[in-house]
Amino acid sequence: MKFRTTPQIIVIGFFALVTAIGHGAQNEKKPASCCQRIDNTHNSIYILFERAGFSTENKINEPFVWLRLRNNTTCSFSLLAEGFPYFFDGKYRCNAIDGEEIAIYYEFQKDKTREYYKYRDSFAVVKISAGISVIFKVPAKFFKDKRLVCVPIEYEWEIGDIRHEVLFHTDMLPRDWEKAFSAPDKF
Repeated sequence: MKFRTTPQIIVIGFFALVTAIGHGAQNEKKPASCCQRIDNTHNSIYILFERAGFSTENKINEPFVWLRLRNNTTCSFSLLAEGFPYFFDGKYRCNAIDGEEIAIYYEFQKDKTREYYKYRDSFAVVKISAGISVIFKVPAKFFKDKRLVCVPIEYEWEIGDIRHEVLFHTDMLPRDWEKAFSAPDKF
């Protein structure tokens, strides 16, 4: 006896296969989303005011504002920072540690013009792991005329020309932030 394949048998077989696969997929546990918020009362990645004061870096007493960049997600992202990679315990480290102060690359925006804060010439890609925060400082003089601090980031799964930014506006500073300086008109 010869077995004949007809279009009806092929179609019925195809639908039976799709139904079986679909039924099996419905019974499996679906994996959680790749990247989720840790604390739903905050944005995924955000910047908060940390403190204001003077920095004596390079033996110059300059007024600065320290900001905290918080990764409130279950995934990591990267940004540019000066001074990495660190040589620690005989190994190079390109990931930030929770609460660490690092020199993050950031830009300022006033109206529609952008400028970047000039550090030195070399930057490295630094990984900010899930749930941690890092601290960076911004010269206080840039906050005198209502500017936006923009920190460009890249999620670990993205490659290419996608650009995300974490923003902090001068309006987000506490009202008395200038009291940290003895003579705020100097900057």
